Amino acid sequence: MDSSAIMKASSSSVLLDLANIPEWLSRTQQMVKRLIPARVREDLQKFDPEEMYEDTMTYLVNCSTKHGDFVEVGEWSDKFDSGYLRRYTHIRAFHACRAYTGLESYKTHGIQKLSRPLLKELAHLVFGDNATAAAIDKAVNNTKISSVEKSVYLFTDSIHPLDEACNHYLLSGSEILQAMSIDLGLHSRRILASQGEPYLIECEIPLKHVSQGFRQELWRKFVTQSFRIAAGANCPTKPYDFCIRVTKPVSPESITAFHRIDGRLRSFCSVH
Repeated sequence: MDSSAIMKASSSSVLLDLANIPEWLSRTQQMVKRLIPARVREDLQKFDPEEMYEDTMTYLVNCSTKHGDFVEVGEWSDKFDSGYLRRYTHIRAFHACRAYTGLESYKTHGIQKLSRPLLKELAHLVFGDNATAAAIDKAVNNTKISSVEKSVYLFTDSIHPLDEACNHYLLSGSEILQAMSIDLGLHSRRILASQGEPYLIECEIPLKHVSQGFRQELWRKFVTQSFRIAAGANCPTKPYDFCIRVTKPVSPESITAFHRIDGRLRSFCSVH
């Protein structure tokens, strides 16, 4: 694709790339040093790394309380969220999908949030040869689109979308279309898998567009990993298996590359 079709984030942006482990780990260690009292950091070095749980962060809360520095998890999360947002403007992420109409729509409109008109368009495109128009319209109207589904979801690395546990997006596309195929009585992924081509769409997403809950979950992972290493654990060698929820449509300017996946979901190549 030429440079006019896809523009990268501005030169003033600072990209968070989870594959660049030394960089985000170094930044996290700096932030921990600034936000966490030295006596708490030193005491946590004696903890068992396996007992440090990122979801609750009780290891940090309890140790802070022990030293008279009680802070609730929510307050820690807000402090780290503010710190990371000051450091990074964008995050590299990959949207796994089947491109039913080629890539032009993505180049023109970006990655759209799910809406009923879009769902109707896709449903007729995908199921038109296997169900009547009336049946498809009824299935679309019967489908509930929650606020959670009116978001864009992306992986933070290019490997896990190919794993067996996650590759249904590449094999069969949208989960809501998969559910609709059952509602239409088709009961087969074959119809979905036979249409379009599997792609990973690489993006540089404005970090502020990522749902705060997902951001804070990621920061808890980062911070906990920092403390685990300080307590003797090995440094990670692979990116986290993590997904982000983006609350706004992904603009064409945020797309940096299209990667077509081979039929066996074992490799991919960049395309123009």
